[in-house]
Amino acid sequence: MRVGWRRTAGWVTARPLSERVVHARSQMLQRRFPETSFHGRALNLWLRAHRQSHSGLNVEARTWARTLIGLGVQPGEHVGILLTTRPEFVELLFGIAMAGAVAVPVNARYQPGELAYLVKDADLVVLATTGKVADSLDFAARLQQALPSLAGQADASVLVTFDPKNQRLTLKRVGSFQEGADHSLQLWALKSGGPQSLGVLGGDPVIRLTAAEGQVREVPALAISLEPKGGAPTGSGPTGPVLFKGALLQTTL
Repeated sequence: MRVGWRRTAGWVTARPLSERVVHARSQMLQRRFPETSFHGRALNLWLRAHRQSHSGLNVEARTWARTLIGLGVQPGEHVGILLTTRPEFVELLFGIAMAGAVAVPVNARYQPGELAYLVKDADLVVLATTGKVADSLDFAARLQQALPSLAGQADASVLVTFDPKNQRLTLKRVGSFQEGADHSLQLWALKSGGPQSLGVLGGDPVIRLTAAEGQVREVPALAISLEPKGGAPTGSGPTGPVLFKGALLQTTL
């Protein structure tokens, strides 16, 4: 997934929301589908070969909400969704609502001129999209045509947020970068006493790592280096090139 465009930048105070967001309507589903069990992780979303439970949808939606809040999205602001029919579309709809923002689904057939008009007319502060999904459909290229100011800003990056309540780091890959099979990405906290490893990253688009608040509190920056498979030797610090570096977004939801 790509968070493709941000109109303004800045910090925002995250506000915890109610836990009552996504609930299974088990009794109704049981009456309608008596041959199926809807206890526990009840099936909620079935899209082609993808199946998602209510609890799983809740986790993904809350991750998107934290990401949007970390980007500075304020309650009532408009967030666009430019995607084909896919599970992330539903996750984003709920995530945007959890963040208190307004979802603006965008027609996937819109051409650059129409996209440029919509971004301005709908007063979008963030547009969530992806890259190339077919030979004839490349959302990233279409957005760069619609918004020339994006030229040179579509490079790969990693968005890192920290949830102190649950002591969890969430990393979202943005763009098409993928390390080779013989390498791993490793996350570092750049502290005054030297880099401290926060974990080796898997290859999934969204990675979650457990981290104590003391490990990331008042850390001026984070870095991600390219290391041999499995990560750098313990206590050595980064041994490969630093590919990504930036500030940590702290959120609570």
